[in-house]
Amino acid sequence: MASELTKKLKEGLELEDDDKAGDAIQLYEHIIKFTFQDEDDIDDDTIRAKEQAAYRLAGIFFSKLLFDQLIDLTKEILPKYKDLPQSKTAKIIRTLFDQALKFPGRNRNEPLIELSKFIIDWCERESRSFLRMKIENKLAELLFKQQKYQDSLKILNKLLYELKKKDDK
Repeated sequence: MASELTKKLKEGLELEDDDKAGDAIQLYEHIIKFTFQDEDDIDDDTIRAKEQAAYRLAGIFFSKLLFDQLIDLTKEILPKYKDLPQSKTAKIIRTLFDQALKFPGRNRNEPLIELSKFIIDWCERESRSFLRMKIENKLAELLFKQQKYQDSLKILNKLLYELKKKDDK
């Protein structure tokens, strides 16, 4: 399995260089959608291939100014990457979310707020508190930029309470 995903990743990298981004996108999506049959399939190479496929696909979307596809990619990856180690999934989601935050153009706040809430809901279902806190912090920042100060403060106060609670332990 690992060699198959690694081979597809290399093919995708070559297609990116040849300006055949459509084919590269299909290969990366195939790698992302790949599901593990059992725990033995999960090794460093498959994890690395799935991680790099997500980053490369996000990079293509960023370079081609495909904001909505980047948002959809982030939403799509959450359930598909739950078999990966928690820290790796959190890193991938954080990286994709940060890339969406850097996206050029106006009127990006509403989709980003929606994406933040989607990730936060997922984190609560999957008990991923550190990723949730990080995204909630970004959500508070987005709400503040939209001059929704009360909503932003409400989130920040909740985070502060949780952090104090963790610090006391």
